[in-house]
Amino acid sequence: MTQKTYNQYCPLAHALDLVGERWTLLIIRNLFVGPKRFSDLARGLPTIGTNILTTRLKALEENGLIQTRFLPPPAASSVYELTPYGRSLQDVMVSLALWGAQSLGTPKAGQVFSTEAIELMLYMMFMPAVTANLSGIFEVKIESELFNANFCVKIHDAFITVEQENPGTPNLTLRADLITLGSLATGQVSYKEAVAKDLLRLDGSEAEIVSFLAHFETL
Repeated sequence: MTQKTYNQYCPLAHALDLVGERWTLLIIRNLFVGPKRFSDLARGLPTIGTNILTTRLKALEENGLIQTRFLPPPAASSVYELTPYGRSLQDVMVSLALWGAQSLGTPKAGQVFSTEAIELMLYMMFMPAVTANLSGIFEVKIESELFNANFCVKIHDAFITVEQENPGTPNLTLRADLITLGSLATGQVSYKEAVAKDLLRLDGSEAEIVSFLAHFETL
């Protein structure tokens, strides 16, 4: 499949040549929260054809946005991950997500709650405090009628990864429903306000809770 191009000498047209194809930005979205195997990406994009996924990954790799890496045993598998050039799309992705959130509305019948979309939301939740040097392991328990799941957010050297796994002993556990977490991610409510209204519960030592909230209050 030949990659489409606008064939214009324009930075916006060139950007759309790189990431404007259907599925491309969602592939990048799914890689923002951590490296993924081909099977992980296919599972996270349930209606994409494997031939299209293969084509999009090849184009992204040729254009320098992603790279492959072989994991040593016991994983012993290849994963796709963003390059620094691909990761520099962070502000664009977040701005586009915030823009889309303004008219997203409530979930419609038949719409899928993508785990990867939730992971991006959690990524956005923790982004502001990373600039204030937040680090650690944080368990997030989503408890609502719409969606129930546990996630692990790891922050080290200003790098955020989000996974569905047992975090072991986290620094802190956050409990909230999906709507509250979405409001935190989009800045519609502050952490301090969410805690005060009992929309967000923080489980951990008093020192960890105070330190965690301080990272957001300094912004």
